[in-house]
Amino acid sequence: MSRGFLIGKGPSLDEMQMDWFKDGGEVWCLNQAADVAHAVLIGNGLKCVQNDGWIKYSPPADVKWYRHHRVPAGKHPDTVDYDPELLTGRWAAPTCLCALELMYREGIDDITMVAFDSHFNSKSKAYADCLGVKSDGIAPFVFYDTLMRRWAAYSKVKLTWLDEDGTPHPDDFRFRKALVAVAVGEKYVRQTEGMIQSFLEHNPGWEVRRFYDGDLDKVLPAECRRWSAFDRCEIGRWFAAKRCLETDCDTILYCDGDIRWYGPYDTSLQHDIVLSPHHVTAKARQDGKHWIMKDGAANLGMFEISRSIDHDRIFEFVCGEVLHNPNAFKHKDQLWLQELATSIPLCGFDAIYNMDPGINCANWNLRHGDRLLFDRDGVPWVKTNTQIKYPLKSFHFSSKSLGSLPKYGPTVQRLLKEYVNEQ
Repeated sequence: MSRGFLIGKGPSLDEMQMDWFKDGGEVWCLNQAADVAHAVLIGNGLKCVQNDGWIKYSPPADVKWYRHHRVPAGKHPDTVDYDPELLTGRWAAPTCLCALELMYREGIDDITMVAFDSHFNSKSKAYADCLGVKSDGIAPFVFYDTLMRRWAAYSKVKLTWLDEDGTPHPDDFRFRKALVAVAVGEKYVRQTEGMIQSFLEHNPGWEVRRFYDGDLDKVLPAECRRWSAFDRCEIGRWFAAKRCLETDCDTILYCDGDIRWYGPYDTSLQHDIVLSPHHVTAKARQDGKHWIMKDGAANLGMFEISRSIDHDRIFEFVCGEVLHNPNAFKHKDQLWLQELATSIPLCGFDAIYNMDPGINCANWNLRHGDRLLFDRDGVPWVKTNTQIKYPLKSFHFSSKSLGSLPKYGPTVQRLLKEYVNEQ
């Protein structure tokens, strides 16, 4: 593995010693950390990464300099272009993520983080507060740590963190991935337990967060606790997801209890929000950027949300819509989601559709002819309207469409029989 260091701006920067870099490797810096590193590591070929917020700063003359592509080129011979949207979607990428991506592009896949002290204590927040900084590369806090770890897990890069004393702590990617399950009533709890069991059979590395009956009411606002069981579950999934991301989860996957799993789910750590479309047109298979009005409303029975700097804004939007206009939400979530999905980019999130045809297969995409199920050696597979074949990973047995499923062929009939027999 090719080694490198990335130096931030935590309190331990002032205690940095040459001995911390004895194992060798390229040394990269964020913004003005280059000044300190240059003094300690003279002759080590430092590289400095900046974003738009630091255009007035110039690192030492012999430091290789990378700047955001929106900064006019020509002011410095080492200015290069890079694309922050590759990492974090529609909002400006933190400098630390841009630096990690640049290091990775130059072949470095073993990166030690220096002066990112929020990984171990709360001093970075106090340090930032005294500078009047809320959240930027100076003080990553837990959200920047999460974003960097999301990026590293997705890119298969090894991260090691140095604490205030220079002691290394390898990040072994004990990434907290949790399946969120919501149900009210004995029948639906039993149904949801079947979903959980099928998921864990194919995804053993995930944890499970259950919000059943009284536990669901604990996370709901008081005005929602008197709603019907159906409506409490509809809104409860969002409050349950919010609680998980606020506490100990890095990414959550919510699934309805009438989904069954037949293969692994690949978490999309490089995206903030992942939705599943009801059906996908042939054109959308060629252009994944097609949005909700072209391909039909996304299905709220399954969605993935990862912790990000502003992930709470999506919950503010959802919960605000519900509490201020509950009648527009209840029993109409699929139509209401069109407004949600349209608003996601405005909130600054990187939101995509999961275009895997083997995910969330159901009556709605079978009916549109987007997918066809068949058996291959006793294993269910999916064929798309472009005749490409994929293994089936999950099927959504919507209670409103069970009666129509048998007409979609023997494979669907077999899966339906197995599902009904377990109820």
